[in-house]
Parts: sequence; C-alpha cells; structure tokens
Amino acid sequence: MIPLVPFLLAAGQIAAGAQIARGIVRGAGELARGRTAAAVVEVADGCVAPLRLAGEQLGSLGRDILAAVLGNGEPLDRTPIVVPPRQKPRVAEPAGN
Repeated sequence: MIPLVPFLLAAGQIAAGAQIARGIVRGAGELARGRTAAAVVEVADGCVAPLRLAGEQLGSLGRDILAAVLGNGEPLDRTPIVVPPRQKPRVAEPAGN
C-alpha cells in the first residue's frame, strides 16, 4: 500500500514553501527598487498566503459538507471563490525626487 498521508504532507509543505519563497523574492525586488515598506508588505503577504489558501479550501469543504447533509446531491454554490488580483502597495516617494 502506498503511504498516502506522508506524500500529501510533503506536497503541502512544498506548496506552502513555494508561496513563502515567492513573497520573499517579491520583497527582495521591492527592496532593490528602494521601497522598503512595499518589501515588508510583499514578504508578509508571502508568509500569510498558505494560511489564506487553507482558509479558502476549508470554506469550500464546509460548503460541500453542508450540501451533503442537506441531501439534495447538488453543491450549494458552484461559483469559485475569486480572490481579487494583488495590487501593488502604494508607497509615498521620498521628497526631493
């Protein structure tokens, strides 16, 4: 039998690590441009991304469980959860430029 749980845990760790790494890379790019506040926001966003994704998936699971309990066989909502596109943080430019 294939040990499925360790495989799933490893896949989840890889996905979460990639999301965090993306935030760090975006933050480094902002820092290279001299926008320290935007860099902090990007790194924080990368660190929170796995939690945000987990919340979205748990919400979808909750809707599926509720649909199963209601017993009509139809999902409650087929509309995907749409996360608005990321917007670049607005950081004031230093005076004198």
